[in-house]
Amino acid sequence: YGACFVFRFCGLCFLWFLCSLLLFFLLINTIGRFLEEHAGPVGHYAGPPHILRIIDHLEQHYNEDLTLEKLALDSGYSVRSLTAQFKQCTGETVIGFLHRLRIEKACYYLSCTAMSITEIALSVGFNNLSFFNKVFKAQTGQTPSQYRTALKHSLCTSPLKIR
Repeated sequence: YGACFVFRFCGLCFLWFLCSLLLFFLLINTIGRFLEEHAGPVGHYAGPPHILRIIDHLEQHYNEDLTLEKLALDSGYSVRSLTAQFKQCTGETVIGFLHRLRIEKACYYLSCTAMSITEIALSVGFNNLSFFNKVFKAQTGQTPSQYRTALKHSLCTSPLKIR
């Protein structure tokens, strides 16, 4: 009788464990679906779907000639409405966000390729080298040449943080 009781008790524990495990996986699955639906393609931003689509578009096409007017037209909003909503969702202006993306890519190219600074500027979407240098220095505190030189002389292999 004692062995039967232990078996029943262990069986109930095992059944309880399986039910708990099933509920846990259902909860994880539900949370995952919720995050996918509400986070969009860029997980650390929250906002209306049209703003998340613009962020995704900027991240995919940062190296193209992008204008506020074109982005607004594509989203179906006025430039004024788009820029206000974008800033509210990201804390950055559309142009500031785009420049940061471009400079982050430029830092990668400066650290991992032998491309010239002009080639890098053009490949990340800047058509004017002096403007690229100005934006780069404003965001990193260094010119692209200084950045590359500092990387070569540094023991640290991680790129410089953008301000």
